[in-house]
Amino acid sequence: MTRKYECLILAFVVVACWPALAESAEDNPKATVGKLVVVMPPNANGLNYFPDEQISVLGKSPSRLLVVSGNATVLLQGPSLAQAKPHKMVFGPGAKTEFDNGYAGITSVVPGPSPNRKLLAIYHAEDHVDMPKVFYNKDIQGAYWSVGLAYSNDKGESFTRVGQILRSSVAKRDVTKEHQGVGDPHVILDATREYLLAYYTDITRRPGDEPIRVAVARCAVADGGEPGKWFKFRNGKFEEPGLGGQEDAVVRG
Repeated sequence: MTRKYECLILAFVVVACWPALAESAEDNPKATVGKLVVVMPPNANGLNYFPDEQISVLGKSPSRLLVVSGNATVLLQGPSLAQAKPHKMVFGPGAKTEFDNGYAGITSVVPGPSPNRKLLAIYHAEDHVDMPKVFYNKDIQGAYWSVGLAYSNDKGESFTRVGQILRSSVAKRDVTKEHQGVGDPHVILDATREYLLAYYTDITRRPGDEPIRVAVARCAVADGGEPGKWFKFRNGKFEEPGLGGQEDAVVRG
């Protein structure tokens, strides 16, 4: 996942929403992208390869952000986004035998269902063991992607690893590419507020698949995101197991 040059750029976007049943093309939602502003330049405050994943906002007064830098997740704090600085590394790769031995980047944070797990973190995980470097850049490590769950009981000052929640239908032993699997999750509540929806990048690359596509899985809020409680969307239903099941594309590459 790490890339050669990255920095934090904000684009100010104004979106106007019209009724869902638009009568003409002119009634469709429109977006205007304003001037790009570099908030944090490359290598700001010792951060590198950032933000390699989306940013999770924990608070606004002061600003508290989870940002992936390198192969780990860092907590930034400050009076504003532009002034936020690294406070501490709060979550990093697991042991060599774990599914996240090469990378652990938190991408989404949602409230937990119980006092024992106040804050749930869903993260992009990479297994680097025995994976080759990518052919186009020997500085970039190949990886088997998956998605993991962690939690915090101290407002994001630290996170405890729970386990893997989403895995590709192609096992690591059967991969044919330097990067393969599922990852880059973004989690939201569905309209009923009864389910967590995880939209993720699918680079399983089964025969006939597009090279890259977006899929979705869900878990009941009451189940707290636990391993074994996620189900992938396929054939119009959320019935495929999150660990090893197949998925349909909801966005095609």
